[in-house]
Amino acid sequence: MVKPISLKAQVEADSEEEIFNVLKQQQVLSSEELDLVVEEKNVSNRRIEEVLLEKFSSKDKQIVRVLAGISKTPLINLAAYQFNYQLAAHLPLATAEKFKFVIFDQIGDKVFKVATPWPTHPVVDQLVNYIEDRNSVDLELYAATQAEIEEYLRQYREQQDQVQTQAVAPKIVSREITGKVEPMQINETQQEAISSLAKLLSQQPRNIEELKSITSRGYVPQMIAGIISFGIYKNASDIHFQPLTHEIRIRYRIDGVLSDFLSIKKDFLPSLVSRIKILANLRIDENRKPQDGRFGVEFHHKKIDLRISTLPTVYGEKIVMRILEKEKKLMSFESLGVAGFNLQKIRENIQKPYGMVIVTGPTGSGKSTTLYAALSEIHRPDVNIVTLEDPVEYEIEGVSQSQIKPQVGFNFANGLRSILRQDPDVIMIGEIRDKETAEMAVHAALTGHLVLSTLHTNNAAGAIPRLIDMGIEPFLIGSALNLVVAQRLVRKICPYGKKEEQVPKNLKENVSDIINKIPKSSGLEIPKPPYKFYKGVEDSRCHQGYSGRIGVFETIEINEQMQSILSTATTSASIFKQARNQGAITMFEDALVKAAKGQTSLEEALRVSIMGAELKDQM
Repeated sequence: MVKPISLKAQVEADSEEEIFNVLKQQQVLSSEELDLVVEEKNVSNRRIEEVLLEKFSSKDKQIVRVLAGISKTPLINLAAYQFNYQLAAHLPLATAEKFKFVIFDQIGDKVFKVATPWPTHPVVDQLVNYIEDRNSVDLELYAATQAEIEEYLRQYREQQDQVQTQAVAPKIVSREITGKVEPMQINETQQEAISSLAKLLSQQPRNIEELKSITSRGYVPQMIAGIISFGIYKNASDIHFQPLTHEIRIRYRIDGVLSDFLSIKKDFLPSLVSRIKILANLRIDENRKPQDGRFGVEFHHKKIDLRISTLPTVYGEKIVMRILEKEKKLMSFESLGVAGFNLQKIRENIQKPYGMVIVTGPTGSGKSTTLYAALSEIHRPDVNIVTLEDPVEYEIEGVSQSQIKPQVGFNFANGLRSILRQDPDVIMIGEIRDKETAEMAVHAALTGHLVLSTLHTNNAAGAIPRLIDMGIEPFLIGSALNLVVAQRLVRKICPYGKKEEQVPKNLKENVSDIINKIPKSSGLEIPKPPYKFYKGVEDSRCHQGYSGRIGVFETIEINEQMQSILSTATTSASIFKQARNQGAITMFEDALVKAAKGQTSLEEALRVSIMGAELKDQM
């Protein structure tokens, strides 16, 4: 529970510029003195409050009075309170010294008065919220001069030494001082935080109104649990905690589209960030550099893996959570949307004993899911499959899956060397990122291994120039590469209702002309013209008229004819021209067919290519 005394004001007043302005207006410090503070602050990377009270201790009272006024924190005379070791010892001495933060009074069993000379410092807000959440107590925050805090800490150290001496010479210390004190818990472990989260996840909000109700209660652990469980319920792939000037925007990426869902008061940012960092085992006191972490929870008997990324911004630390269901059922090629010529070529080439199959596309286009579908088809007892991934998104029983760890030197290139000593038949590499990994993958494909991997290119034909840019000779690519698959994801129309869409005449004619020119060798089931297009009906069970996604694909097989092309020309256009002669279709054509079949909308189909973007202007 957050006390209304001053915590909200602290966050709102957390502006160093405001502190400077008030100090200058009230003539506490001159412009020259403030320049010295800025210089020292930039060199030491400390907060302004710390530098001010260190460099101008003679103006301790005036500075603290300004900080208390800005944060609307009550100012007290701490010297008027008699030091009470029993009370002070609830907070470990090391913590009290580090944060200049002391407990000086108590009201009942659950309310404690605390004092600091830094009432505007964000770390104080984080500490207050963290202690309250961890111990189920309320803290009332007050401001006191640094001299008063230091004197209180001096007495704490002195009596702490006496208590420690008591272990050797028990008669030295009075009974009043040596009485048993239960220290407040401030070092919650990651496992304790995860255990607490798991209990709260059962309170799952089913709609945005329920989620808003949970977040409005102000209990940070419950807020985080509600936001996560709502994201899992909505099948979101990512959750964004985006700080703005006066609020925190909570956004979910559902079916590939990022949407705003609710806003939370900016007051809660330090507490939310700290709590999430504890869950992900990240450094709470590091807010200048990005951090990455992860943690797992069980949600309705499902194992959920959450990948955490923090990023410092001008408005505070932004956090993105990636949601992965570890035991999610692997999908077949058909359920992914692979059909006709594409399905035939993929199945033929993943059954070959050696060579490379590369899947290309941007981040979030489903490349890994396609590779997992391939592994599930070729997985059998007599095949040794070893993977090298970042991260391991799905766990496959019987497959040796390895997570790379660049921080200890275990990257894709080094890992691939080790995999080759594991007697593999099939190797799956999460991504080819550099020349060394590319060379190792080609070597493995040429020495009797089937290698599956991914690249970031715009289309299938672009994979070959990309490998050449990495330093692989064209003749080696022709010998090692079996197949390139390019893909994108489009949203599927909501299954609970759809209606025919009225498409402008010019656009419908252009789209129909493209569909009519798709070669019969594509093997696709194309509806008879005139083509009809549909869109989803908004439903509480769907998001924006869509539910789930389906892939659109194009494939290029490297056969003898293609190898001869690679010896003379390596541009994307010349490569695809030859592929077209072999029956290949583009992702755009595959998307239009899916739109004509009512699987997706025409708007989604137009989104997957530059040509589609140009036609979209006609809508």
